[in-house]
Amino acid sequence: MCSDDVGNKWLSEDIARNVDGLYDELVRSKAIKVMVYSGDDDSVCGSFATQKWLWGMNWTITEERSR
Repeated sequence: MCSDDVGNKWLSEDIARNVDGLYDELVRSKAIKVMVYSGDDDSVCGSFATQKWLWGMNWTITEERSR
């Protein structure tokens, strides 16, 4: 955690909880638009790990990000 205030309030049973199903449900329901951003200097979850996770979700890009 980047902040002790946040980390100390985090439930220990939630730290390693797999939420892939929740993300998948939200994306497929189209209830919300999702943009995943991963900084190239993130030492906890680097860009490669984020890309691997996204590939594993087998999502189809339906709309390119507008600039």
